[in-house]
Amino acid sequence: MKFYSSLVCSAPQQLLLCLSLLLPAAAAWAHEGHEAAPKPVAAGPADQGAPQRFALSSANYELVGVLKGQELRLYLDHAADNRPVQDAQLSLELGGQQLKPEPHGEAGEFELALAAPPKPGIWPIQALVQSQGRSELLKGKLEITSPSPAAAPAGHKFGPGLAAALLGAIALAALAWRGSRRLVARKNGVSA
Repeated sequence: MKFYSSLVCSAPQQLLLCLSLLLPAAAAWAHEGHEAAPKPVAAGPADQGAPQRFALSSANYELVGVLKGQELRLYLDHAADNRPVQDAQLSLELGGQQLKPEPHGEAGEFELALAAPPKPGIWPIQALVQSQGRSELLKGKLEITSPSPAAAPAGHKFGPGLAAALLGAIALAALAWRGSRRLVARKNGVSA
């Protein structure tokens, strides 16, 4: 008989045990598409560290530019098969300013340091490609977005539901502890 009485829990202890078994299920409530995590923020301006990208293309060439701060990297490929253009010369006009990118790294890669990061807005851009006796003008626009509000730091956002569950678990633990003290006191004949 003594063995069975040691297995029986008081009502608050049983409630605490049931709730503790349900806590892992609370984490599964937020599934893909329903997380409480902050949404990704759109890319900010080039001077904020988020790279701005543009692409210019024609029948023969594709030029991709990546602007990060004052550094502009350009990648020139053949439009037909995406091979880098060998021995090409490139001239660039950005917002009315003539620029001369220098070859850098592998074939088809160019680099340019701007005097200052461009301000937010839409900038007209033209590139003159000269390769193997052929010249071609590529035109397009570079859109630099306005500064966006600071993004919340990555990580898990604890909501009020989790705080309420935690407080409820603490309250139940306190009730179970108090109930177990009363049970021990009754067995010993002491009033609690």
